[in-house]
Amino acid sequence: MLKFAFYSASTPKEEKPIDGPHFLGNSASRLNLITAHIPQITRIRHVDCNPNTIRIVEESGRVFVIEKDGSNSSRHDKCTILQNNTDAGYLVKTYDEFDGIKKKVLDISSYTEQVIFLVKHVEEKQTVLYGMGTNQYRQLADNSVVRRECGDERFSYFPIPVFNPGVELASGGQITHIACSFSFSTCVVNNTDIHMTGQNWLQGGNEHNWPDFIVRTHAPIMKMCAGNFHVCAITQDGILYTGGSTFNGQCIEEKELMGRINPAFASTIGFAGSDSLLLKSIYGFYHLYATSNDYYPKLNNIPVSEIEDKYGLPSSNKSLNVRQIVNPFPVEIISMELNRDYLAFLLDGDILVLKGNAYNSSGLVNDLFVDVKKEFSSQAVTYKTGPNSLVLYLDRANVGVQRFFKSLLNCSRKNLLSDISIIQ
Repeated sequence: MLKFAFYSASTPKEEKPIDGPHFLGNSASRLNLITAHIPQITRIRHVDCNPNTIRIVEESGRVFVIEKDGSNSSRHDKCTILQNNTDAGYLVKTYDEFDGIKKKVLDISSYTEQVIFLVKHVEEKQTVLYGMGTNQYRQLADNSVVRRECGDERFSYFPIPVFNPGVELASGGQITHIACSFSFSTCVVNNTDIHMTGQNWLQGGNEHNWPDFIVRTHAPIMKMCAGNFHVCAITQDGILYTGGSTFNGQCIEEKELMGRINPAFASTIGFAGSDSLLLKSIYGFYHLYATSNDYYPKLNNIPVSEIEDKYGLPSSNKSLNVRQIVNPFPVEIISMELNRDYLAFLLDGDILVLKGNAYNSSGLVNDLFVDVKKEFSSQAVTYKTGPNSLVLYLDRANVGVQRFFKSLLNCSRKNLLSDISIIQ
């Protein structure tokens, strides 16, 4: 089962008190989810949410697209339409290019109007990049490449090949990670070599094409994420490589060019917002690097030193100016995801809260929540956020949702220590 919502002015919402703890005050906006039955999907590998479009990578390597208001026929070039739910205002289709046999999609990254696909060419045993959407800043590939493939150097309505390291790099190699920012895109070759295309934010020259080498990390990369004009790579030993805009502290240090960062806590996972960075440390705490913290109210403030002393954690790097631990809700936070300008909190009791600014057709939506237990009868659920969309689905790959903090934060709810630290 898969349920989703596109935030829009017409999204039905109720304004009434929430059952249970009133963690958002007396009322909050309820987000109604649409149930999608796509029988061709047997197991979900990855979900990517882009404005008005949700792309689902099935385990076989095929891509299923849920598109809001899919009446524009030009968007369906080289696609097969599976469903057209005009009453609900969306359609479901697949890209013909990715058959799941000769060409398998392994991952997707998107930002606004550009999308990058990490694809495995099975017969050639080679991973390559495909792209679609806007190419205004050459964030898909050099203009000549896009013009050759679709006749228009500025935009492609369907996936086209944009980078093959086996052909374009003298040393060859396999692409292992991808990430899209607003005006540039990055990828990793052989787990350690970072490459880019598009507007140059990561190094001092004028390089704009995929073969241009940026930096080699000291250890294999585990996770990569990107925001408006910044990118972060996390290595397997928890060290960071960041680069791009440093205006809001999103790169942790004032270093725009791609380089190594050694924070106080090794990290295991990361999410990039528009101008912020959310990291999860090896100790289970979430650290938000941003100049502002308008995502949630300042409640239950507890000094960082208190939590470090309580659990014997290493002392914080004072130069990073870690000011406080904040928990905006009087219930335990299970997991969290950052997207653009809002945070998604999965709370104990299976309530998913979207706190901050989520975009819609009329402006902004704030403080939405979903009763996950009611929607899915307490089954194991995975969620994925997007700039104006949300997807929840039954996770057949896991037996349950991992509750990160129950063992670490073993204290009464009246004195609950938060799993968020704010770095300002």
